[in-house]
Amino acid sequence: MIWLATLIALVGAIGGMNLMTEVEIEQAEQVYPDSGKYVDILGAPQHYFEMGEGNTPTIVLLHGVGGSSYAWYKRGIIDSLATTCHVYAFDRAGHGHSKRPNGMNGDPRAQADIIHRAILELGIEKPVIVGLSWGGAVAASYAVEYPDDLAALALLAPYILPNERTVDIVYPVAQIPVLSDALLHTLAVPVGCLVRNPLTKRTFSPEPVPDDYWGETILLSQRPQAVKIMADDMSAVNTALGEESEKYGAIQVPVGIMIGEHDVYFSDDPLPAWADSLGWQYRQIPDAGHAIHYTRAAEVVGFIREMVAFSGSDSGVDSYKSAESLGGSVRF
Repeated sequence: MIWLATLIALVGAIGGMNLMTEVEIEQAEQVYPDSGKYVDILGAPQHYFEMGEGNTPTIVLLHGVGGSSYAWYKRGIIDSLATTCHVYAFDRAGHGHSKRPNGMNGDPRAQADIIHRAILELGIEKPVIVGLSWGGAVAASYAVEYPDDLAALALLAPYILPNERTVDIVYPVAQIPVLSDALLHTLAVPVGCLVRNPLTKRTFSPEPVPDDYWGETILLSQRPQAVKIMADDMSAVNTALGEESEKYGAIQVPVGIMIGEHDVYFSDDPLPAWADSLGWQYRQIPDAGHAIHYTRAAEVVGFIREMVAFSGSDSGVDSYKSAESLGGSVRF
């Protein structure tokens, strides 16, 4: 009868993990409801928040992997920018509460196309595009593919160069043919709970995790479909960036990069050399990690405002390239 007891225990464990997944999904969608607006793009609703009015400079915010537009609310970034700018914060296609159009993969160029279509549909003219982490890949692709439809590019802790790094253990599971849905509905949340604290600490390191942090990166991204979307993104990004990075020299609008000195994901990338060769602004925040939108929100807001100012100056790119300093550690 040992086999029967083992079978019962296994069925119970699977049922328990499935229930845990359903509870986490419900919790995530209660904590982060779809309380913004929607625009339909290629038959897929795209969720976004909008703040600010009129003909003030326009900013479009793009979040990182597993995140959502809520990431910009945590430290008041949207509220701060909206006092002088018209701000749109999108859930990238497939993330947060946005859907991914049928047949679309994780290529950042495809996501840039969705953002471009949304910008045209909403009547947004020449915004400053802000890309955080993986959102930086989308922002950079947008600048390459639609050079006449933005005013400046602000890249925060950006993923803009191919980088073969360790992949979350859940992502390969999400790409197993046939079995992935069943595995994600049982394993994604329990595994996510196991890695939640170390992953969060790694992302914020060397700075402490804020006391009030409860990451939309953890909650919304543990939904099974969201894990599959992230796996698609991670499997496609390096090939796309290898091709797009060869075209960065053609970007004519002001471009600025801000990154933490101890960013565990991208501080080893040759970003300073690329910025120097392309005439881009480069700022490194001393003693900061990857999550600068949480830990250094005031500096992030100031940086975005400076890129807005460069984008609207009379001498445009010339004044941006000849500026002596943006503050902090800046390289040209």
